[in-house]
Amino acid sequence: MRIFFSITLCLFFTFEVSGQKIDTAALPENVRIAFGVMFKETKNQKWNLVNNEYICRFTKQGKKFKITFSPQGQWLMTISPLKKKDIQPELMEFIKKSDYSKYRIYRIDHVETNRPSKSLRVGLKKNKNKVYMYYDEKGVRVDTK
Repeated sequence: MRIFFSITLCLFFTFEVSGQKIDTAALPENVRIAFGVMFKETKNQKWNLVNNEYICRFTKQGKKFKITFSPQGQWLMTISPLKKKDIQPELMEFIKKSDYSKYRIYRIDHVETNRPSKSLRVGLKKNKNKVYMYYDEKGVRVDTK
């Protein structure tokens, strides 16, 4: 019985984290219009509803993006990939000297929100442990998750 209960809990939390898949036709009109204004000519749109936010993963000009909207169609955030060469050398040195020096960089993203701040998100990985470090436009670390 305990095993059944544990498996049920795991499945429930897995579903909650990944969200509910949404067909483009089922999106609120506000979200569909806002997305169309911001991003034209996209491919492979995959929509999810997570914590009452509409999240779309898509490809444009060969790059993968993730964008988030409120149910009212307000743009909340866009995440787009960067390459190591896009990072300031000082920032790379800081990471090498940080508590995460034994981790490897597995992804780098530009994070833009509807607030007047942009940041760089660096994904680090060591074995199965993953951590994201967030930096502001000046290269100052603002958060670690």
